[in-house]
Amino acid sequence: MSTRVRKTALTIGVSDSSGGAGIQGDLKAFSGMGVHGTTVISGITAQNTRGVQAAHPLSTTHIREQLASILADLPPAATKTGLLLTAKIVAAVAKQLGRSESPLVVDPEITGTYGVPLVGEDFVPALRKALVPMATVVTPNLHEASVLVGWKVTHLDDMVRAAEEIHQLGCRAVLVTGGHLPGREAIDVYYDGEVRLFKEARFEAQLLGSGGTLSALITALLAKGRNTQDACRIGKELITQYIRHGYDIGEGMDVVDSFATLFNEAEKYRVLQEVRAGLRRLERALPVALVPAMGANLGFGLPHVNGPADICALEGKMIATGRKILTAGIADFSSSDPITATVSAVMSFDHRYRCALRIAAREGVLEAAKALNFWVGTFDHGALGGPTRDTESLGVRTAIEALGGSVPDLIAESGAPNQESTIRLLGNSPKDVIQKLTMLAGELDG
Repeated sequence: MSTRVRKTALTIGVSDSSGGAGIQGDLKAFSGMGVHGTTVISGITAQNTRGVQAAHPLSTTHIREQLASILADLPPAATKTGLLLTAKIVAAVAKQLGRSESPLVVDPEITGTYGVPLVGEDFVPALRKALVPMATVVTPNLHEASVLVGWKVTHLDDMVRAAEEIHQLGCRAVLVTGGHLPGREAIDVYYDGEVRLFKEARFEAQLLGSGGTLSALITALLAKGRNTQDACRIGKELITQYIRHGYDIGEGMDVVDSFATLFNEAEKYRVLQEVRAGLRRLERALPVALVPAMGANLGFGLPHVNGPADICALEGKMIATGRKILTAGIADFSSSDPITATVSAVMSFDHRYRCALRIAAREGVLEAAKALNFWVGTFDHGALGGPTRDTESLGVRTAIEALGGSVPDLIAESGAPNQESTIRLLGNSPKDVIQKLTMLAGELDG
């Protein structure tokens, strides 16, 4: 018999036929956090990435049977409620959950992602009276908070006031999510008697399943023993990554990627090995004349890049010693070389271009690139304030934006006064980049 024990979390909500939200989205979020997910299905939807076409509640008898079965054998370490569809379902769920002492996250879903009304007029009073007072934390978005308090929440001060009013209904904490407010940051308001603001960078995208996935992440974190404030803060950080790395599956909205972090961890060894193999090949394939005085370097990003720590590069540099190339340092995910800023900037435009190689901008290289029909981008590094990590990223972005947002085969710069000019070869892997280097070297020799 296995001695492994895994925490369980329960989600109570509707089945989403698209797989992007609802029960399916919650189970993905639980799995991504290493928590076993159990379910009580409150209804089924006919739904895709373009919207909700229909929603049908299950009988309260069926819901009570499911919930009794789970509580009898798999008592959850934390529970989440999502879309419950009717006031009768709210009352039935609240009655049975009243016997449980585990944390409860209430995601007060009232409409679908596209704003389609999914509940009746008696639903909100039942939610306020029966379920919200039991909650460890309630996680409304702006519209849901507006419905719960009875007035429109439109800015940050409103969010604070709404959180205080919802808290007065009896729940222990409230997290009002501000993803729909304008601004450079996405700000959520957490209130448990004191106000705290959780801020993350905003991504101009509305993704299917983002609100439900956030509440599922909080549920999983509570199941693993985190306190409520930490669970909400960490959940906010994670959902920001999942939104940033959302993917396209249909003709409508993109879907949050609940496995972005896991994919990165699974890819680390392979990426490290590819960079090491690439560096060995470069020692043979890189012409001495194309080694910059600052050193050549190769960077390769994980599938989902959130910063330099997700990019593998040489922690050192490749230098020319006579007719040979010497690699000083090792490949790792902690390099401070500007090549990591190059990869990060490029991947923000197109995640397929994960690799970059820095070489010298010697005479004839750009002409050789054009003869090979390489697509060339350029920027003036001197005009951006000199060669620093920030200006490296800005310069690369400037070059790509000048090409309409499409990533070229290489980006060349003109250096600041007394600074060396370099070229960044871009591709989807070290093998791809080195192949382009080989073609360039052949054209120069020819």
